Amino acid sequence: MQIATFVIAVAGWVTAALALGWNIASWLLTGGRGRVELAVGFVERLSTRYVLFPLSRGGIDQARREMQRNSVDGDLAYFITVRNVGRTALTVRSVQFRAETREAFGTLGGGDWGAKLPARVETGDSITIGMNAVWLHEMGALVRRKHSLAAATLRGEADLGTGKTVISKHRLVIHDDPD
Repeated sequence: MQIATFVIAVAGWVTAALALGWNIASWLLTGGRGRVELAVGFVERLSTRYVLFPLSRGGIDQARREMQRNSVDGDLAYFITVRNVGRTALTVRSVQFRAETREAFGTLGGGDWGAKLPARVETGDSITIGMNAVWLHEMGALVRRKHSLAAATLRGEADLGTGKTVISKHRLVIHDDPD
């Protein structure tokens, strides 16, 4: 009888430890989770309207052609979209492009266009921030010259203010100036 009581007590302790571990893991792994996506496009000069294209090898050229074809007076831009794919709201404190060589390029308080930072992003929502393509290409040229690289490779990055930094899967490869 004592052995059966001991086995039941041990089983209870194991179950309690597993339940506590599961609750701790659930608490740590849930909440606001951000995903960073990159795009290229243009912004009309006298408005806040913008057009996005998928980031691809010819993305900046496609954006330039569309601007010319539609006679749009605007600026070429690269966009960072931060999407909340978690269960609770998150706060985006800053976004920037970061080179493989660890230099970061961004603007204080948000991008040239889009949301002002810090910004609260509710579950399922997103914010989009645009940065001037000419300026970003100049920063890419700076990285290329400094490190003697053929191309500067940049990724989008968002600081969520919780110690977490989310990095885009896709890369922006800058070979030359967009002008």
